[in-house]
Amino acid sequence: MKKKILIIGATSYAGFSFSMFCKKIKSFSTYLVYRRKSNVYYAKIIKKNFKKKQQIILKDYINSKEIIKKINKIKPEIIIDFLSICDVNNSWKKPQTFFQVNVYYKLDIIKKIDSVKFIKKFIYISTPEIFGNTKIRTKENNNNFSPSTPYAISKLATELLLKSYFKHKKFPAIITRFSNFFGEHQQKYRLVPALIKSIKKNKYFYLDGKGDSLRNFIFTDDFCDAILRVIKKGKLGETYHFSGKQFKTIKEYISIAQKTLIHNKKIKIKHRKERIGKDKKYLLCTKYTNDKLGWSAKVNFNQAILKLYK
Repeated sequence: MKKKILIIGATSYAGFSFSMFCKKIKSFSTYLVYRRKSNVYYAKIIKKNFKKKQQIILKDYINSKEIIKKINKIKPEIIIDFLSICDVNNSWKKPQTFFQVNVYYKLDIIKKIDSVKFIKKFIYISTPEIFGNTKIRTKENNNNFSPSTPYAISKLATELLLKSYFKHKKFPAIITRFSNFFGEHQQKYRLVPALIKSIKKNKYFYLDGKGDSLRNFIFTDDFCDAILRVIKKGKLGETYHFSGKQFKTIKEYISIAQKTLIHNKKIKIKHRKERIGKDKKYLLCTKYTNDKLGWSAKVNFNQAILKLYK
């Protein structure tokens, strides 16, 4: 019998990427939840690749009655929660909206599915931004949280809710935190697509601040493989970190793009103000995750960006 997987937030970039990945797995019966007015580009591809009965299209995420009704009908074994508003800049302008979607909506869902017995795992996709600016590699069980933005605070709030529900009510929660990831179909304003676009069209690349923030990027193939391993091997109540080993500044990633794609020709750059609350480093320790799940990033940045450029 096929394992029933329910993906919430299927038209986010992460949710879309994993939804398309799941389509290739014959042992999964995949159902997708997304909002009617969400990302039209991803929704269009999903509608072409999944049957109508596999798609749960909601008018509004905040009203959870419809999704609870669908969950009770489908009875999924695994729920993967990609749904979040992730625009860090806008979280300063409309923090109440971020908390409404990223926290209150989640709490409503958690409360209503807490009593059902058919859900074996609720996998929450979180962020290293809950730690703020990290000076050393942060382990999976580290609780030294210092979020710098309303967005990060909202993500942490849901993490703490899930941990509390697991501890006191045995809610089947698993928390995952990922370094930056990229791949095909990513939004054009993100780093890698923006670099490629600026090169192909000979236009300016807009760089926030000095470009000295330290980051690690993993390719979507590795991202999807990570979630698959959590589905198969992840233990309830655990937290897992997914990151590559090499951390580079944004300026260094730009240099890699110049060297790999255009043989050291210069990319035209315009500087913008640094984002409010932007953290300099997200250093994730992945030793526990690697040991328990056998995961490691396999596709390096140079290979991946060349693949996307062609």
